[in-house]
Amino acid sequence: MINSLAQTVLKLTAPGVPDTYQGTELWDFSLVDPDNRRPVAYDRRRELLAALNVPREATPALARELLETIEDGRIKLWVTSRALQARRQNPGLFSEGDYLPATAAGASHDRVFAFARRHGGRSAIVAVPRLTRGLDGWGDTRLLFPGVKAGLNARYRNLFTGESHSLLPSKDGPALVVSDLFATLPFAVLLASD
Repeated sequence: MINSLAQTVLKLTAPGVPDTYQGTELWDFSLVDPDNRRPVAYDRRRELLAALNVPREATPALARELLETIEDGRIKLWVTSRALQARRQNPGLFSEGDYLPATAAGASHDRVFAFARRHGGRSAIVAVPRLTRGLDGWGDTRLLFPGVKAGLNARYRNLFTGESHSLLPSKDGPALVVSDLFATLPFAVLLASD
């Protein structure tokens, strides 16, 4: 389920047009690609969105609740809804923005994937885990944005938790500590704070 959430975050924030199938806003464990001919329980999705009070402010408490009840699928609906809202509120950032790859350093450097997007004075940072089976914490793992000396804001707000994060100066460029970034949820989309 964590891999599915990471994939959802990536497809809604990476360069290009998001490839989504109607009806997959909740868990879909079919062994083949879903198609748009299956009936979709739209009423159920509207009920869940209403219960989540979308567009509700993101908080760590809500994020923890959704993660604790991951099996019911509300977290995937929440992630999809929040990411699509961010795309709508930041035109150009995700559809046309520059893609700036991050590098990871530290104990679990091979278990995280991240990048920044920049467009028209706005910026975002996206980070997701990979190969999480058997992962025993993040240790000193950090994300580095080499070559990014200007243009990325120093303060960010997590789209899914509402938590604030700051880029830290380092000799390799601005950095984020992964254990701090993933303290509440094991994935993040950070939007530059105004």
